[in-house]
Amino acid sequence: MGRENKKLVNCQLTRLQAALIEWGKRHPHGRITIIFQDGNPVKALIPTDDGLGFESVLFDKVARQVGLIP
Repeated sequence: MGRENKKLVNCQLTRLQAALIEWGKRHPHGRITIIFQDGNPVKALIPTDDGLGFESVLFDKVARQVGLIP
């Protein structure tokens, strides 16, 4: 199915929202709990590999890593 069969929505993402999408692309099977502030994802809690705890991911750090924030 090509792009012509899909309805695209125009939207203006913040840098942190774009960072969340980028993280999702890199971790397609990730299970996370997202903490939002004013509509922006600021932190995610990700289960550790051993499943015994959680690791915290800050989306401003992700945004810097992918070049969305200098």
